[in-house]
Amino acid sequence: MKYRIFYYLLALCVASIAMTACSEDEDLTPSYKDVNGFEPAADDNSATAQLRRDFFKETGSYLLFDDKLTTTSTNGQPELIEPGWSMIGSSGNDYQYQYITDIDEQREATALIKQYLLPRFSFKMFSYLLVNELSYIYYGDKETATNYLGTRTLVISMNMGEAYDSPEEYFSSMMIDIIQGKLDYESPLLKPFYAYCEQYYGYDYEDFGWEDKPSQEELWELGFTGGNSYYFYYKKKDYTTWLELVLNNTEEEFSELYGDYPVMMAKYRTLKEIIEQQGFVLK
Repeated sequence: MKYRIFYYLLALCVASIAMTACSEDEDLTPSYKDVNGFEPAADDNSATAQLRRDFFKETGSYLLFDDKLTTTSTNGQPELIEPGWSMIGSSGNDYQYQYITDIDEQREATALIKQYLLPRFSFKMFSYLLVNELSYIYYGDKETATNYLGTRTLVISMNMGEAYDSPEEYFSSMMIDIIQGKLDYESPLLKPFYAYCEQYYGYDYEDFGWEDKPSQEELWELGFTGGNSYYFYYKKKDYTTWLELVLNNTEEEFSELYGDYPVMMAKYRTLKEIIEQQGFVLK
């Protein structure tokens, strides 16, 4: 017991000395405590900086045209907005950007997301990074993407001008990616949606008495939009096909197509409610 008390007191003394040394010799105040790396530098009076400031005042979200922030990392390099990010899912791809440097193009890109994308969110994205092209290397080949939902930003690519040609269609098509980025198919929030077809996912049709693939009408009666040649869709496939249906059809439009199939209508309303609860504005 005496030895335990001795070592306990010795540990307290060591801890006390260490704390005193830190308080006297080191300034523990975080660096850049008053600097927000997502804002333009205080002395930046460029047209781009003013565009970014105006965007924040109007929307409450930061606007970026470069993935380098105004702060620096511990090694003195510019802090990146998404260091070490990866694709949604298990794959890991490093993205490359082609920046939008022309102020007129920056203004046009900003106007497009304000008109066609921001109204689809009832929440505020922390920041938007607008680029001319978003690309990555996949098995040695260059691939492009229209968007990426990271931890601190939503990257939006104008895809070398494609966004300007048909903006409503362009931004509508990327909503599936954005929603999946926030609501992955494995999310427990989707449990009520999956409950309608839980017993069928991935099973062969013959397990339920069909010698051949069920007719399209029979699949609709079960709540499936379709099926593979020999087995029912897995959850991931079911989710993605339903996302497209919900995003592209109002309930009235959907009812005209599938109103005679109660499970289809129920799955539509359930998934729509889940998506809206995540802050997305649907038709």
